[in-house]
Amino acid sequence: MKKNLIYLTLVFSLMVVSVFSLSGCGRDGIPTTTSMISTTNNPADPFWNLELNEDLLTWNSITEIDSYLLWINGVSVSITNHSYDLSGLETGHIYELKVEATDNGVPLYFSPKIFYVKNVTISQTVDLEYDKFSPGDLEIDVTTGVGELLYVLDSSHEEIIVEEESGYYFTENYLTEVSYGFHYFYFVFENAYVLVNLTIVDSREPELISSSVQAVNFEESAVFEFNLYDGVFIGLSGNKITSSDYSFEDGVLTIYSDYIEAIFEEDPLRENLILGYTIQVGPDIVVGYLFIQLNNTIVFTFPAP
Repeated sequence: MKKNLIYLTLVFSLMVVSVFSLSGCGRDGIPTTTSMISTTNNPADPFWNLELNEDLLTWNSITEIDSYLLWINGVSVSITNHSYDLSGLETGHIYELKVEATDNGVPLYFSPKIFYVKNVTISQTVDLEYDKFSPGDLEIDVTTGVGELLYVLDSSHEEIIVEEESGYYFTENYLTEVSYGFHYFYFVFENAYVLVNLTIVDSREPELISSSVQAVNFEESAVFEFNLYDGVFIGLSGNKITSSDYSFEDGVLTIYSDYIEAIFEEDPLRENLILGYTIQVGPDIVVGYLFIQLNNTIVFTFPAP
């Protein structure tokens, strides 16, 4: 069957979304209201900086206009300031919001579209796990009778693209870009809200990409590269090292030259500085060792951990 793509973007025309009440139970721990919405603005428009703090929607003031229209599921509300209290909206729905800046009744700018999730009742929960070491599309098993899919929101309440072919799928291209850990998605159908919980894992073990032995000068920091996959770098230990003596960012461990120099100067006969590293992968702990030598010393070969 030919694949039909459902394109859900931040720029299509304002759509009137049906609101409805459903029987069923929500899932504990899943947010039902947003504290911040991140959106992409048209560079030709003012910088809106739309934010939700509890039930209060705010945006940047625009000096050349005299009023705003806030569109809530296709219904407009006239506002003269640059905020709106959403607490009066009925619970149990997802609201599509868009702000229009006007001057003497003439529309000048439209904000990006955002969504406000208010205590929705979930009719079905789907729990999925995706292993980046075993790539492929991931099918989402949704109960029949939910009606047409209107849109899908990710954990940031931004619209995403899903693929439909006798069902619904997260594509491999999308999943490879999603960060490790837990994510949730609202699938908004004509007759139901479906919550999809997705955990991204990687069955590969973390690995040290660079050599475990580094030869440096006093003025040089020692740099080691790791591929953590879904592991978490916990820290270094041994030889009086503290967290201020190194940094770890994007898989790169940098041990500062000041610390290395101080350790070698304590003992002029020292030939090697040995440090342990700890990485956590789920409930498991991975331990390895790093070896730092000075360029003016004899370099020994140590087996990789």
